[in-house]
Amino acid sequence: MNTQCTCKLPKWLYLLLLTWVIGMQPLAARASSIIAAPDGTGTLIHHNGNTYKIDGGIQAGANLFHSFQEFGLNPQEIADFLSNSSINNIVGRVTGGKTSIVQGLIQLSGGNSNLFLMNPAGWVFTQGASLDVPGSFGATTATRIGFGGTISTPTEIIITAN
Repeated sequence: MNTQCTCKLPKWLYLLLLTWVIGMQPLAARASSIIAAPDGTGTLIHHNGNTYKIDGGIQAGANLFHSFQEFGLNPQEIADFLSNSSINNIVGRVTGGKTSIVQGLIQLSGGNSNLFLMNPAGWVFTQGASLDVPGSFGATTATRIGFGGTISTPTEIIITAN
């Protein structure tokens, strides 16, 4: 018995239906949590309820560097980057190869730092995403960020995405 479908749908209609079915999946099911990368950067994630407190990292001068395997927030979740008065910039990279879907709040507490996030796999900020950052904020798909035209070897290793 032949069970092969003999439907003759135009390719464009098939692709339209497939896109519609994929789009019906809620984004919450696709968002990932926040997981520190096991690369020696020392990023610490303290998960309590719907809040991820992000601490540790490596400080170089007035810059603090974090590294994440995955970075995503579901609705009602909060990523709280912990800072202090000696930190001008916090730079976080995502190395796991998955797009970061942000549906919750990204905030920075404890200082007036700027926050820069990079993920070469991309960023999606949904309508429910929000920011509470006292300084500047940037999200990029770049693979590296340089400061002042020169990057020292330890800093380059930390901020260069794989």
